[in-house]
Amino acid sequence: MPESKNVDLVLVTAPYTEHYAPLPAIAILKSVAEKAGTSAKAIDLNQKYSERIVNDLYCSQIVDWFLNETYHPEIENTITKIVDDMADEIMSYSPKIVGISVFTYANQIGAKYLAIAIKERDPNIKIIMGGQGLFNHVGGEGKYIEGLQEMKLLDNYFVNDAEQTFYKWL
Repeated sequence: MPESKNVDLVLVTAPYTEHYAPLPAIAILKSVAEKAGTSAKAIDLNQKYSERIVNDLYCSQIVDWFLNETYHPEIENTITKIVDDMADEIMSYSPKIVGISVFTYANQIGAKYLAIAIKERDPNIKIIMGGQGLFNHVGGEGKYIEGLQEMKLLDNYFVNDAEQTFYKWL
């Protein structure tokens, strides 16, 4: 039977981490969501877009932007296109909730801009995040989460191995 295009929940990995194997968190959480009766789709955006980034003429500038939010005028259109493509792919499933896995602090900038792009497309969509990357930023524990909440980009977050709390939340 073909997979339905519309789902309640889309789970994604946030770019950019130099990791050349799929990250397992979203696959595990997809299974948890389905067990809770929530239809779900998992998309490893980090894996999917890594090749596009590393093969770009301005790879080092793109990676610098994802890691440090350093502005490089020559990549502005590329970054916008990458983030828009990711958001459009997510929104093509018409989810009510988007879950973003923030594997390390290196994923924080990608997660933030992805959340912005999603909220621009549908301000009522719920965005949840989880992962150790929410906490190990130089700015200190909680500052990243507080900033996202102040910007109205984060509706809920999960810490540690959150399978049980995630299940209950759904």
